[in-house]
Amino acid sequence: MLFGVVIDSTCRLWQRADRCGGGGGSCLLFDSDQLRWRIYGVVLAIQLVQLTLRLLFYCRVRGRRFADDEEDALSSVDKRPGSPSSLPADDGNSPPPTFDELNLAETNDDQVTVVRM
Repeated sequence: MLFGVVIDSTCRLWQRADRCGGGGGSCLLFDSDQLRWRIYGVVLAIQLVQLTLRLLFYCRVRGRRFADDEEDALSSVDKRPGSPSSLPADDGNSPPPTFDELNLAETNDDQVTVVRM
């Protein structure tokens, strides 16, 4: 309905209603420049409202913690410094493995798995 009102507001020439009491006529000529700017304006306004609502929602939810989160954090893997889960995967001092050092599984035409070491 909103876009219908916008489209009707850009009509330059309306067809006359017929004399038999049949309501209003239809538009015969639109102002295309005005129609373009008004459609862009409506779409922009809708997007700004949507963006504002998303930002408000994000700001309200950002700091929230739920009871389930605390229980999951306590029961998850040990996060103390020095535990294996807190160590980085690669310390950066060792060179990357070569292609021959990797354990690669490949499948040939006979569907036999070949493992190279």
